[in-house]
Amino acid sequence: MSGSLYRYPGVKPFETAQAGQFFGRTRDIKDLYELILLEKLVVLFGKSGYGKSSLLNAGIIPLMLDTRAPMNRQFVPLVVRMRSYTPGENTDPVGIVLDKLRESLKYANPRHPLLKSKPPTLWEAFKTQQSYHGAPNRFVIFFDQFEEFFTYPQEQQARFREQLAELLYTEIPQSIRDRWDELSDDDKEFLSEEFNVRAVIAIREDRLSWLNSLKTELPAILHKRFELKGFTDEQAREAIVQPAALPQEMGFLSHTFTYSDEALKTLLTELKKGGADLNDSAHNQGRIEAFLLQICCESIERQLIERARRGERDAEVGPEDLPRFDRIYEEYYHNKIMELPPGERDEARLLIENELVSLNEATGVVFRLNADGRKLTAKPGVTEALLKKLTDNFLLRAEPNTTGGFNYEISHDTLVAPVLKAREQRMAEERRKAAAAAIEARERELAHERQRRRRANMIAVGGVLLALVTTGASIYAWQANNKAQRLVHTSQLVSRALQLADNDATAAFQIINQALALSPDHRAALQARHDIYTENEFYGRVINCSEVEKAIPSPDGSLILAIAGKQAILFDTTGKEIKRFDHPSRVIDAAFYAGSQRVLTASLNDTAYLWNKDGQQLLQIDFGSIDPLLSIACSSNGSAIALGGANGFIGIYNSKGELQKSWQAHEEDITDMVFLPNGDEVLTASKDKKAHLWQLDNYKRLQTYPLDDWILAVDISPGGDTILTADRDGMARLWRKNGELLAAWMAHDRRINSACFSPDGLFILTASDDQKIKLWDGSGRQQKIYRGHEGFLFSAAFFPDGNSILSAGEDQTIKRWKTHSKLAGSFTTGTDHAMSIMRLTPNGKYIVTAEGSAIQAVAGKNYDTEDKMWESILYLNNVAQPQSAYIWDTAGNLLHTLSGHDNFIEDIAVSNDGSLILTGSNKLIKWNINGNKKEVLKSPQGSIFALAIAPDKRLITFSQSDSTVVCRNPDGKEFYLPHPGLVSDLCFSPDGKRLLTGCYDNNLRIWDISGKQPHVTHTMSGKEGRIESVAWSPDGRYVAMGESGLKAKLTVFNAEGKRVFERTFSAENKTGGRAVNCITFSPDSRLVAAGAEGGVVRVFNLSGADIQRLEDFNDEAISGVAFSPNGRRLWVGSRDGVVRIFERLSY
Repeated sequence: MSGSLYRYPGVKPFETAQAGQFFGRTRDIKDLYELILLEKLVVLFGKSGYGKSSLLNAGIIPLMLDTRAPMNRQFVPLVVRMRSYTPGENTDPVGIVLDKLRESLKYANPRHPLLKSKPPTLWEAFKTQQSYHGAPNRFVIFFDQFEEFFTYPQEQQARFREQLAELLYTEIPQSIRDRWDELSDDDKEFLSEEFNVRAVIAIREDRLSWLNSLKTELPAILHKRFELKGFTDEQAREAIVQPAALPQEMGFLSHTFTYSDEALKTLLTELKKGGADLNDSAHNQGRIEAFLLQICCESIERQLIERARRGERDAEVGPEDLPRFDRIYEEYYHNKIMELPPGERDEARLLIENELVSLNEATGVVFRLNADGRKLTAKPGVTEALLKKLTDNFLLRAEPNTTGGFNYEISHDTLVAPVLKAREQRMAEERRKAAAAAIEARERELAHERQRRRRANMIAVGGVLLALVTTGASIYAWQANNKAQRLVHTSQLVSRALQLADNDATAAFQIINQALALSPDHRAALQARHDIYTENEFYGRVINCSEVEKAIPSPDGSLILAIAGKQAILFDTTGKEIKRFDHPSRVIDAAFYAGSQRVLTASLNDTAYLWNKDGQQLLQIDFGSIDPLLSIACSSNGSAIALGGANGFIGIYNSKGELQKSWQAHEEDITDMVFLPNGDEVLTASKDKKAHLWQLDNYKRLQTYPLDDWILAVDISPGGDTILTADRDGMARLWRKNGELLAAWMAHDRRINSACFSPDGLFILTASDDQKIKLWDGSGRQQKIYRGHEGFLFSAAFFPDGNSILSAGEDQTIKRWKTHSKLAGSFTTGTDHAMSIMRLTPNGKYIVTAEGSAIQAVAGKNYDTEDKMWESILYLNNVAQPQSAYIWDTAGNLLHTLSGHDNFIEDIAVSNDGSLILTGSNKLIKWNINGNKKEVLKSPQGSIFALAIAPDKRLITFSQSDSTVVCRNPDGKEFYLPHPGLVSDLCFSPDGKRLLTGCYDNNLRIWDISGKQPHVTHTMSGKEGRIESVAWSPDGRYVAMGESGLKAKLTVFNAEGKRVFERTFSAENKTGGRAVNCITFSPDSRLVAAGAEGGVVRVFNLSGADIQRLEDFNDEAISGVAFSPNGRRLWVGSRDGVVRIFERLSY
């Protein structure tokens, strides 16, 4: 053995040479070995980290090589690991096996020229080895980490499956049997000799289902499986104790040592804690992972070696010698980083700590992230070589994805918290350096003269409100001489609406509103309105279009293309016609071409046309010589055009209309085609009950998706990894690109004419002859039904932003639908003044609200002049008027009234644990959740405008009318953060070390308040006028601000001040929507919701895409938004005094 050998090799798999120090798997070795002797094909599976590779290398292979065993138990082991597929490399899975055989045995066959395929098949190669007299001819092929096999192209996978099946189960291939009579007796004798080859496939437990794709050629592949489980206590004890007892003369660096009973007991207990994975199956609960055991024992051994070098020789490991289990994984992470070359350490840390781990501050849950390797290599300094090093030293785990590459994640859950801690330490150091550089800038900022005071601020706010007050008066009048006649008419309208609701909910809802205009308190009408609203979706625009058969939104969402008889018609989104494209025959298909400025159409005269938006014909393609034309498609960049015909032929053309290739792809009509996002592959569907995926560089078929009926619609997810098919019998199906069926469900009672993915790939839209459009999630669960067309539905498609749906039907209309979510519940606060503030406690159990401000108090009243209105506002702010806040349960029951303020309450703050509530006016009052007053603080500088509580409750902060922010600890000590203008909102970072402030000077500031000298670390400027609201994401990575001005704007930055996205709510909202009043992030930090004046709530993801839009607030300003703790619901309070709860659309 080597003189530098460790008893515990750590996280690297044991090698065959280390069989003598491999313990704890005696029973597993015996059972698996016997199974291999009995079966041609065995699958070894287990959770990553349980030691599958070690079991094969140090347990099974030594038995195969034991020359003392009977001949029928001696085998030549070939360990084959499929390298990840790299385009351009020539070695396929079959070639890898051949290379391994050639490398191990250098086979050749001068005696039998009949075995001369170039390259040989697996059967021929192994049979050739049998021709050597006296040479080993019994083989076991070990396919380790077989997950990587699935990164290879489908044709290479198919070739391997076929040849492996032939190698294992065919005595003599048919190609040789066909020439049997031509062979000599010697040849026949050689070919008839017993041929003994076996295979073992080792694969991760969570990838076991992938082997189903091999069932066609290898039907028994999953019949003989061996599961490797975690160590039992007894097995773990053996794996710990036995290596330590081996003599040092075997070449170990450490002397022989033992473990005390107490140390061993502690070690086993701690190891079971580390391996307690909630995702483990029941029989793995309480077991110990080899991965963790090796990390701990390696640490113990290295510590003993270091002590021995200092002359301290310990023969027994006691409890005091065990590693600190709260730090061992931190040390492991640090040590593995330090093993890298110095120039790669920083890049490795940034990669792992910024991209592959996250913390939800709201819940305290730490979790690892999964990222595509191609995206990671786009980061500065990250190369494939670095990813391989991190994988080889087991900091990262790579797994094949469906696009031919690898996804990477931290190798084990126990490393997530240490990585996160390392990130926080690194970021703290970065902040310290940045803070030092920002001192000078901060001093200049503080020198800026305070220009605005509260009266100016109030006037600016009131200017916006005044427009609302003067234009927002509603006029309601209905003249009727007889109350009984109104009731009869109302009942008739209700009856008509209910009859219509099943087919056109939008029209029914309009009729119900007419009924309620007649009789506002009519109970049947109110109930009908509730039922229709909660059970249906509604369209917002109707375009009448004679003979319409299809409607397509443009890629930029600004145009609509309709197929109608012999014309294709271009509309803008208001329904205004822009251009008609006349054709000699009926138009049968159309698409936007390479953006939104050109249109591709197909006509029954077997010709395709390319037009610009102005109606000029740019290109004409005659398909008639190939097949009658039925369908068209084009790649996103326009480099390829596909035409499909009635006899199953397809033609691929370049952007000049030149034919590149034509072939018969199907046996019957081509019904639909779509290009993959990369444009290199095309998916086709036909009435021959099949869909095919084709590679365009060689025009080979990559995969077939067979069904039982005509396939009428197909689509590919935006990521290119999931296939959607829909057929004549109303079934929808989802497939992996490799042909594995993911989900199938009966979507409609009749044929599906249209099916597509949402822009984010998470939802599916189908339209059918049953007059319904349906929205589904990825598992086939119905989310929504859209009813509004009379007769068949021809098409339905998402607008690019995912917030609207476009449909076309037999009723000769095109309709645009909103995709806003449902109202799950609501309650009215019923207080005297409008609701100005709403807060949801972090546990989601209570709602805290407050009555309106002085500005709201004058809303709706008439004043002779603007000066008189402002006199009233200022008077209300300076005159004592008792005001209250309220605590409600989620059903709307009032639990507690928080009295004690003698002026309007400006803000409310709730602690993270929900135990502390702050309310602020010209005084600050502390309350507990039971409504008991704990403390009253008088503001020395007038009104308090914004409040916040630190996550640990050791600090509260509030802004005053003198533009100062006060930070106060429980002992009453205060420090101040001066600003050049009123601070309208503020909040703490999740770790409580930083404070975010939004100021009327239109600057968003991040303050470091963790040290003795608070200072600004980042300043982000707005664009509209003033900042009204701020928020910090639970994971600490993002901040957001809402502005007021001519436009209401939401802007999200990362915590280092870089702008992520900005969105404008309205250019000139006539209802007063010029301010974003409130912002909140979802618990997982993936969404941000904002509420604005004018009664609009929008939800965005961190790419800035609109996920949801809510407008059901009677045009009243939004006073609070909050996600439920699980993120599935959105609570919204508005100044009409209503708290509404919406089911959030999944993302």
